[in-house]
Amino acid sequence: MKATSPTVVLDTTLHDLYRVDNESGHQPTLVCVPSHVYQRGPLTKFIYHAELKPSQPAATATYEAAVMLRLRATPQRRLFAAGRMPVVILTSSERESGTAHDVASKDAASIQRSTSLLPRDQRPDVTFWPGPEDVPLKPGSEIAVSRPTDCLSHLPHLIDPEVHYEILSKRGLARSGLPTPPSTVVDTLLRPGGDDGEMRDPAKTSAEAARMLRAVDTYKLPFVVKLPQSAGKGTFVVTSDTERARLTEMLRPQLQQMLEQVTEANHRLHPCSLVLQDYIAGKVVALSLFVTRKGRPIFVGCCKQKFNGDGRWAGGSISYPEQAELRQLYAGSMEKAALFLHQKEYYGPAGIDVITNAAGEQYIIDLNVRITGTFILGLVAGHFTKRGLDRAMVEVAYFSCSRTAFEEAFAHGIQDGRIIITAWAYDESVSLSFGAFIIGGSTAGEIKWQLMQVQNHAVLRLDTFVKC
Repeated sequence: MKATSPTVVLDTTLHDLYRVDNESGHQPTLVCVPSHVYQRGPLTKFIYHAELKPSQPAATATYEAAVMLRLRATPQRRLFAAGRMPVVILTSSERESGTAHDVASKDAASIQRSTSLLPRDQRPDVTFWPGPEDVPLKPGSEIAVSRPTDCLSHLPHLIDPEVHYEILSKRGLARSGLPTPPSTVVDTLLRPGGDDGEMRDPAKTSAEAARMLRAVDTYKLPFVVKLPQSAGKGTFVVTSDTERARLTEMLRPQLQQMLEQVTEANHRLHPCSLVLQDYIAGKVVALSLFVTRKGRPIFVGCCKQKFNGDGRWAGGSISYPEQAELRQLYAGSMEKAALFLHQKEYYGPAGIDVITNAAGEQYIIDLNVRITGTFILGLVAGHFTKRGLDRAMVEVAYFSCSRTAFEEAFAHGIQDGRIIITAWAYDESVSLSFGAFIIGGSTAGEIKWQLMQVQNHAVLRLDTFVKC
């Protein structure tokens, strides 16, 4: 049975939000750089950290395909909220690549399939580009990115890349002056210096990693350890001495590797630090907002995040009838975050994770200055509520079937507007897909039932070891 979806009209889009309080009317170009395109070398400035894992699975064809599928789907997920913005997706770090061209063609077809659900005046203008050189920009246009990368440094940015890097970091949040849990920042004392610098001496980097880890060995339980640049990853809750010892052993080789990545080009950006933070028990919510050019916060939604057993982000949920109350409840935290970002001359989408302790005090425990995974849930409120669906969930998963087969299996939900596919990547050589979708329902139980049906088609074991 062929699935035909109703038009998905977004309440607003990034295009619309960038126009608020923007007297110039200039619209940035959203540039997406999948992680496999990043170039890393001795002069790399912007370093990002993958989460730690006790063991690395064998690099089988299925594993490598799974990693690539997840990376390919990430730009698709972001641009579903873009609206009429111009979007450029880089496909390769090489100027000529037949494989990259084939992948881009498949992704272009998938993007067209997803964005065709939107009305014409809410569809992004997407260009696939083979490399960072000569990226097509309209005269006077600046680029907006989820995180700064070296390969784009030559382009005009909406936000200074070094400032953006700082406010994306866990270290930056700890030093921001925002209401965060009490924190200790442990920076490296080593300094780079050419081929003979301290970062090139394994004995010194090993000793330095041991010195930095002494703070982990002595911090009062329970506490949280964060790597500085690890969006959705690299955060560890320590509740016992056994967990402390296990984490120290995991961190030791990672820290030494991080130290080796510190160069004269990036040491002032503090890419190698540890943030240790008091653990606070309480309710956590994820706020999505847009900070206008004048610093005004526009509330988008308040969601509950979902993480898998390894701490990887796996989706989120929203209750639309509760949004007005939640907006008022967290207005103070939202205003403080927006003021801080405005002072840094940032404007654009952002997400803040807020925890409320038993005394009712709110603390900002994460600041994601980019399009977050749950941002889209606030934009599809009207689509669902006019159908009597007061709740929604965004989910990502691997499947051993194509998008067409998935749509046939869930044709009724798609036709009713209960299931929206926002991104899909497929590799026929291993019969594997990675999909992102939104499920709407009238109750939490109804969504859970629908999610269980979807998960019956998913390759659940993959998400437990695919790291990217």
